[in-house]
Amino acid sequence: ADDVAQALGMSQKKMQRLLSDEGSRYSVILDEVRYSLARQLLGDSDIAISRIAGLLDYSSSIAFRNACKRWTNMSPRQYRKFMCQQEDWHTSMPISLAQETLYPA
Repeated sequence: ADDVAQALGMSQKKMQRLLSDEGSRYSVILDEVRYSLARQLLGDSDIAISRIAGLLDYSSSIAFRNACKRWTNMSPRQYRKFMCQQEDWHTSMPISLAQETLYPA
């Protein structure tokens, strides 16, 4: 969070206050971005899952696996296999309870 705030030319505290004013949090935005990138990387590439975990700045493959299970109710390997079986994976994403939490109706 500090690196992002610095790149935006503000303190982390100010960034958090501005996000709070907009009804969001850095951790929620980070999770959304990671989910979006994970979908692309798992669906469009044969990059090793451990490498994807690193690219998304997870502390370990296990942490990435846990996030993927939260997002999709599947492990990264299961999700990749699912995506490979889909004709148009952009419109056939599995929806999990975690997404409903991130994007309430």
